[in-house]
Amino acid sequence: MPKVSFTNKTDKPISVGPVTVFPGKTREVEQNHLHGQPGYQAPEKPAEDAAPSPVLELLDGNIKDIAAAIQARDENGKPVISDDDLAALKSAEQDGNTRKGVMEAIAAEELLRATEEADAGTGGGSDVETFIASLKDKSDEELIELSETHADEPQLLDAINTEIDARN
Repeated sequence: MPKVSFTNKTDKPISVGPVTVFPGKTREVEQNHLHGQPGYQAPEKPAEDAAPSPVLELLDGNIKDIAAAIQARDENGKPVISDDDLAALKSAEQDGNTRKGVMEAIAAEELLRATEEADAGTGGGSDVETFIASLKDKSDEELIELSETHADEPQLLDAINTEIDARN
């Protein structure tokens, strides 16, 4: 039987099964001996049949599918996965396999969301222009990586592809 902590909040010693708990003291006792003890309240049973979060089920997939789901946007361009769900995914992945590709996808999405949030406060135009201007300083490998990262952003992808084509 599982043991639980029991604190005697009375002014007299209490016998809990084979254990004596003195006033103001806490002892580990078998849970089945606690029923009927003063001040004891049985812990609520967790919902064992509760379905796991659908977002956390993403982590059962492969890295490519997880990354695509993390980056998914609705018809209004808003992320499909909420900030809270993204944080939960990150935490669950860190507690589990900690796959590099998944962590990179989460980090990229967090960065993108932070950039979008910053753009919303400043109008955004200057950041896109700065990004496009910075492409000239990138290596070919960096440009290819950026094209993969921004595959779902037509304006940025066009600018990246234009820079790649200009070098060839």
